[in-house]
Amino acid sequence: MLQGSSNYSIANSSGTIIFVTDDEKIFSILHNPIIEALLNRHLKVSENLLKLSFQNIYDPSTDKFKYYHIIFQLNGKWLDVRNENKRSIVVNNKEPWVHYKQYRRISAYLDEKKSIQLIIGETTVQVWRKKDRNAKSKRVLEYIWTNPGNQRILIDSLSIGKHEFSLDLKIPSKHNSMSFLGINIHWPQNTHTLKEACETLEFLYNRRNEPVGPKNQNKFESLVHDTEKLVIHIIKKYPNVWKLSEIRFNLMANLIRGHRINLIKRILFENTSLRNNIDCPVYICRNLHVPRLHDLKNSIKKSDLQIAIESSEGAHRKIVAMLLEYYSNNAMQNTGWMFTVSKVIPLLMERNLDIYIKEMFYKPCFGAKEEYLDPIFINQKELKRGYNRSVYALNVKPGLIQKQEQKSWWKKVKSVRPSFKRNKEGKPEDLPVTNLRVVPLPDFTVYPEDIDKKAPKWKIPFLLIKILLKPRGYTLQEDHQRSSFLRFIRQDENEVLYDNPAMEACINFKWESARNHFIRHIILYILYAILFGIITGVIDYKKFEKISYLYYFIFYYLGYYLLSKEIIQLSYDGWKYFTVYHIVDFLACVVPIVSLTTFYTVKIFKPWELFEKTRVITITFVILLLWFELILLMRFFEKSAHYINMIVNILYGVSTFIIFILLVIVGFGHSMHFLLRHPDNIYVNPSGANFEADDSSFKIHQIYDLNSTSDNYYRKLPQSIIAVYFWMLGRWDQLENWNFWPVTVLSIIASILLVFIMQNMLIAFMTGVFDETKSNVKQAVLKFRADLIAEYEAIEKPFGNTRGNPRYIYYVGSLESQEEWLAKAEKYKKTHKSLLDRFHKFEDDDTDDDDNYIDEIDDDDDDFNGKHQKHHYRGDTSISNIEEEELFVNDGKISKSKEKQKLKDCQNNLEEKINDITNRISSVEENLKELIKLVKERK
Repeated sequence: MLQGSSNYSIANSSGTIIFVTDDEKIFSILHNPIIEALLNRHLKVSENLLKLSFQNIYDPSTDKFKYYHIIFQLNGKWLDVRNENKRSIVVNNKEPWVHYKQYRRISAYLDEKKSIQLIIGETTVQVWRKKDRNAKSKRVLEYIWTNPGNQRILIDSLSIGKHEFSLDLKIPSKHNSMSFLGINIHWPQNTHTLKEACETLEFLYNRRNEPVGPKNQNKFESLVHDTEKLVIHIIKKYPNVWKLSEIRFNLMANLIRGHRINLIKRILFENTSLRNNIDCPVYICRNLHVPRLHDLKNSIKKSDLQIAIESSEGAHRKIVAMLLEYYSNNAMQNTGWMFTVSKVIPLLMERNLDIYIKEMFYKPCFGAKEEYLDPIFINQKELKRGYNRSVYALNVKPGLIQKQEQKSWWKKVKSVRPSFKRNKEGKPEDLPVTNLRVVPLPDFTVYPEDIDKKAPKWKIPFLLIKILLKPRGYTLQEDHQRSSFLRFIRQDENEVLYDNPAMEACINFKWESARNHFIRHIILYILYAILFGIITGVIDYKKFEKISYLYYFIFYYLGYYLLSKEIIQLSYDGWKYFTVYHIVDFLACVVPIVSLTTFYTVKIFKPWELFEKTRVITITFVILLLWFELILLMRFFEKSAHYINMIVNILYGVSTFIIFILLVIVGFGHSMHFLLRHPDNIYVNPSGANFEADDSSFKIHQIYDLNSTSDNYYRKLPQSIIAVYFWMLGRWDQLENWNFWPVTVLSIIASILLVFIMQNMLIAFMTGVFDETKSNVKQAVLKFRADLIAEYEAIEKPFGNTRGNPRYIYYVGSLESQEEWLAKAEKYKKTHKSLLDRFHKFEDDDTDDDDNYIDEIDDDDDDFNGKHQKHHYRGDTSISNIEEEELFVNDGKISKSKEKQKLKDCQNNLEEKINDITNRISSVEENLKELIKLVKERK
């Protein structure tokens, strides 16, 4: 028993278990002599090891062994492996990447029966155990260690005993060839078998191209298979050991860098059975892998998902898909599984793996992950507003309720009216918090530390003065300064990725602050446009002359301010700045200033009457430009943004066809110009009408001036093209006056092409683009808002972000929108071959499966025959091409009923896909019929 009082309390302090007695004495349980004796008895290192001597087998003059492979007995005696019975040798050559056959290696038996063999090669230390004769495999790998530096190891000393050995190695330093690093391997007491096996798999992948010939390649793949089998055996028998070791040594990173796809699949998706019901067992995921961003010493490290993305190449990208599938499935239970995903979404975009993001965004956790929060943390006004929308983000601030501070006199005055209203109408009832959901991307909108912080109070006045003199610049210039959300927006060009409630909630949460910023921009522009109208006389204002200088000053100041904002944004966005919206914004700032300045500059040198006509025409088009800008600024509001986006998308959609129509018009205009520019040369004169008055003696004759464009539209090429364009609108002026058959032929051809065919085709194209745009208008508006948020988030904010950057974003919405999105996600899953759902779930039991593995290849140096043809050299870059059925075979065979059920499910899925294709073909036929009908009606 522990010495001390019979009454004591146990506590845990910084990893140390202590207990306190009644007399206030503190003892450490692990340092108690009795506990230490119990622990040391199990951890005691054997002292009966026999140190081996290399005196007769080592030549100091050449610094080499005399024999290429010697093998020690348990009693310390040794012999050349060529003199040993081949049936006694467990393994002979387990480093197939070494190109010369007789490379130096040392072996030792670790028991009297010679069933356990230690073999030390150039870069590895391995322990193999011989299995029973009845077993399918002849040997099994018990332990393997590899030199991480891929350098030849030097043996300093070797001691062996029954079922154990102690090996001292010297490894040449990478930086200095004269210095060595000493390593001690004491198996099995002081070794980390699981850690070193996982490191071996990474080591073997890096040497995958070194084995030469089919024989060595098969040996190499067999060693990879045996190492995987060792890892699987430990995971299966001791899953908790794997969990703790994975946290301590970051084993998953070794497997990812080793591209062990099938092994990682088993770790992530292997299920364990609950034996409560034998007839219908329930399988649950064992969660053998946990995402982390910090190592055991609490230092920041790369996440396993980031390592997988950086290591992804070709078929090995499946690891990324498997990790995303694993995290998103577990996120339905707890969104904390996704915190590493939040960090790497921009990296997925950089590596062109956005297809995996699209697949992941259709997972249920992105639209149906419900949460519970105390209603006291939720604003009732926001909650009421949110239930009337499809998605509405809440500004939730969970935590301890702050103590109410004493109100100032101004706050007391402001609170009089609301309190009077509550007393009159009665206290409103709190709405129940239902259908509260959360964005399953923790820290998605959180900036790195010390970024996007509120400026100190003493700096705020100076920053405000700076803002008055110069527009706010962009503070977030580099990617490492931006949040994952902001980096995702700047890299993404696909509107489809915004088609889920979670991303809509993120944009909704951030839009409130950004919207206020852009509304201030609208106000400045409206004031700028009004001042331009007053100064130029477009708006009659009688008091203008009295304070004209003030108006001029404010106009030029606003023009400078708005233009500076556009220039700053141009320098920040680069080529992305050149969109329809930004180009119109820039012209609306520049053109009024330039035109007004030009007018008053010319007025100094010339009388005002000489260029009055030019001034009026210029101001007319400037006014039109300002109105266009005002209309486009309405894109900052939700409803009007839908219409503007639809108009812009329709113009983009039919722009190519419009250009084609214009080319046809130019062709006909050019033909008509060449035909009728000099009609006198071809003896063609137009025939006009003659008029004669009955009551007078005079007659009116129509005379044509063929050199004037008013009488001959086709005299000049630009006017000829304009005249042909108006043919599409039904204006065929002057054509009836030309009694000339080529004119008739050209007009008939033009009427068929331009009016009957192209005009109706344009209407049909616009209808199709409209329908497509209408179905995707919500995603387009969200994408547009996201770009505006990215612009706002990057600018300098003296007061910081008003809504903050919470770790979790909560949102509410209507049940109808949630059910609609779930149906859309389910339809997407059925009609698309999902990349994240290809990984079948493993069913395992408690029996050992070592005997079910394929037999190993005989690794004798000289013998190789056709009986070991289960492995085939494939000549690719994969380490191991062992089939999945060979690697992960369950002990119990699948029953026939399960096979029939799987076959039935496959048939049902095939029938669903056939029905879906049939429905799509029918829909296409109906659309074609409607289009043909529409064309006939237009005719």
